[in-house]
Amino acid sequence: MSKRWQKGFIPVMLLTMAFQPVSYAETLNELQQQKQQTEMKQNELNSSLEENDELLDDATSQIDALTQKVEKLSAEITETASLIMRANETLAKTEQAIDELEQSIDALAQKIAERDRLLADRARAIQAGGSVSYVDVILGANSFADLIDRFTAVNTLIEADRSIMEQQQQDRDQIEAQKEELEEQRKEEQRQKTELVALNDELTEQKAENNAAIDSLEAEQARLYEQKAMLEEQYSEALTLSAELEQAIIAEQARLAEEARLAEQARLAEEARLAEEARLAAQQTSSYTSATLTESDDVEEVVPALPAGTWIRPAEGRFTSGFGWRDIGSGPEYHYGIDIANAVGTPIYAAAGGEITYASTMGGYGNVIMMVHTIDGETFSSVYAHLSSFSVSVGDVVQAGQEIAKMGNTGRSTGPHLHFEIHTGPWRGQKEGVINPLRYISL
Repeated sequence: MSKRWQKGFIPVMLLTMAFQPVSYAETLNELQQQKQQTEMKQNELNSSLEENDELLDDATSQIDALTQKVEKLSAEITETASLIMRANETLAKTEQAIDELEQSIDALAQKIAERDRLLADRARAIQAGGSVSYVDVILGANSFADLIDRFTAVNTLIEADRSIMEQQQQDRDQIEAQKEELEEQRKEEQRQKTELVALNDELTEQKAENNAAIDSLEAEQARLYEQKAMLEEQYSEALTLSAELEQAIIAEQARLAEEARLAEQARLAEEARLAEEARLAAQQTSSYTSATLTESDDVEEVVPALPAGTWIRPAEGRFTSGFGWRDIGSGPEYHYGIDIANAVGTPIYAAAGGEITYASTMGGYGNVIMMVHTIDGETFSSVYAHLSSFSVSVGDVVQAGQEIAKMGNTGRSTGPHLHFEIHTGPWRGQKEGVINPLRYISL
């Protein structure tokens, strides 16, 4: 609904009402139809707003859930990064240990080389001494004590050589074992680091995907907020237009009521004139009944024949006044309908099926409802006056026997009762096309 439509529609309608000679029912119906359409639009907008709010709530919930997931992933990434850092530190220590072990291997190699040189020097010394064997050294002893000394010396040399060889083998085995162990340790640590890096990459990818989803949802959320603002603006415009239409309807009803009031004043003046003429005529005649019948014949239209039961009694109560001349205390006057008395609030029913053409206040009628009926190709109108309240509105189509109002004591009335009229054709005034209702309904 655009502002141009909102602000431009009412003036156009009012101009139409002012310059086109349409009947009150058409003009009022048009306004009421436009108001009904506006209210339908309000309901549609309200439904759209509710649906939009549901989508907003859903998007917000998804954003909150994804945000929590991203926060959890961030914590896991931080923890994984810490584990990778510790793995790097451990791996660095292992690498350092391997480097130190390689340095130890180099040192041991130098030590072995020195031992090899020592053995070689000892061998050369023996060779330089004339190729004397350990046996010759022992047999060359000068005495038993010298023999013991020579044997001990030879034994010491042999033991020393054997010890050197065993130590060299032990050192080699130990270093090889340490190196092999460190190499296995380095492989395990490298494997763990590789797994941690892969996990970190996976978590980072998940975080990126969730952040992308959040960005998409936030864009949708922004669009929904923008759409909500637009719908709220349109709803506000519809409310404003509905209020303007309501004021236009009230103004039109007031105009119609004023027209009816003026018409009623004219009718009452005409009735007063006729009553005065009747009073003067009554003074000149000795038969009041004869004058009544004559006037009744002059007023009442030719009555179309209708099937029995077409019209029904419009209210329960006591029949208090008939159609035609009467005197209720202020002199003779012509009564254009019938009266049925009962308590205020007694239901009033449609005497025949038709459409409500008027439901408001009208001069001496007080609160009055007027209906139009189409029966066997003939058009009739009915009037229900002095009502206390309405149960229908202009434009409503009702069935015979459907409640349309409550009995009251409004307008020119001497007590709670229903004043009921039937006319041929649409209602054009109290005297136009009036018919005695008792020709169609039975009391």
